[in-house]
Amino acid sequence: MIFPTMVLMGLKRMFRYPWGLLMSLVIDPFLLILNIFLFKTLFSYSGKADIAGYSLEAMIWYYACVQFIWYWIWNFTDYNVGQRIISGDFTLDLIRPVSLFTYELSRAVSLRLAGIVFEFIPSLILYSIFVPYPLMTFATIFQFCVSASIAFFMFYAMNFFIGLLGNYLQNTDALSAVKHIIIATLGGSLIPLEFFPDEVTNVLIRLPFASLFHWPLRFFLGMGNGWTEFLTQSVTSLLWLGFFLLVNVLLWKRAVRRFAGFGG
Repeated sequence: MIFPTMVLMGLKRMFRYPWGLLMSLVIDPFLLILNIFLFKTLFSYSGKADIAGYSLEAMIWYYACVQFIWYWIWNFTDYNVGQRIISGDFTLDLIRPVSLFTYELSRAVSLRLAGIVFEFIPSLILYSIFVPYPLMTFATIFQFCVSASIAFFMFYAMNFFIGLLGNYLQNTDALSAVKHIIIATLGGSLIPLEFFPDEVTNVLIRLPFASLFHWPLRFFLGMGNGWTEFLTQSVTSLLWLGFFLLVNVLLWKRAVRRFAGFGG
């Protein structure tokens, strides 16, 4: 059981130095106050009780949940893998007793478990105290946690893929930046996908990027169409995850051959 041991070691390091994670306790109250003033002004100016189906409380919680999802999925795998390939340290990974994929996954899991404890849970409590959300239940939180967990593995697989492209690029930073722009625009972290025309929304919700933000947000806010939609979308997200894992397997084989052939 080497993987749980690696995760536990990572957690021990995180819990020894938690102050970076606890910065969210300083930042989140500021973001909460900013969102309250921003959306109160927006709704007051529009004179509407809801905008595209979002009430004032739902809109405040929407952008709170965007941050919550980052607490669940964020990792540095694209940078770590890309740098190891570019620097030549990838050679050591080929003789490591565990694969680079497993090693980086253990680091990402450790980082996010610590993030859930030190960032997600305190922030959820904070928002619940100052802006109670009537549609939030144990069922919606459960659906969010499941969909956010799938989003974590999907985001990790995307990042690992980008890192492997270091075999072909001198620097993967630009590609990582493009990834964030695409996710923000097509995934729903920038604006709700419902704000797009219906024809565009119907396409975007079927893309893998919607599994990162749109669907976890929808379930958390209680805007889903019950357990049937949750189960259907979970299966769809898992299929997309399987696709990205398959792409990683194929690219890994090419990366190893290319690295061995060119010597790093």
